[in-house]
Amino acid sequence: MISPDLFESREMPDDGAARQFESLVGLDRLKEAVLKEARLVFNPESLADWSVEKHGTRLPCVEQFDQRPPLMVFYGDVAPARRRWPTASATPSPGPRAYP
Repeated sequence: MISPDLFESREMPDDGAARQFESLVGLDRLKEAVLKEARLVFNPESLADWSVEKHGTRLPCVEQFDQRPPLMVFYGDVAPARRRWPTASATPSPGPRAYP
């Protein structure tokens, strides 16, 4: 039997998760790095566009990035912030943004 929660969907952005994300204090640099990575995972062409805009060509590092699996792994001790981090960090819209 398939669990009814297996294909649970959640409307994004989720206001509760956004509040959790904002409550993760002292992690601003990490939060920004994760959001930047998420933007690239969800919109990989933005890196190619940035490369052409800033360097006039598609850099070899863009090709390497295109070969990576679209995966983000969170690891470490289980703590309240670590339990909230994956849900909360998935909430802010990764929308268009200039890189790096």
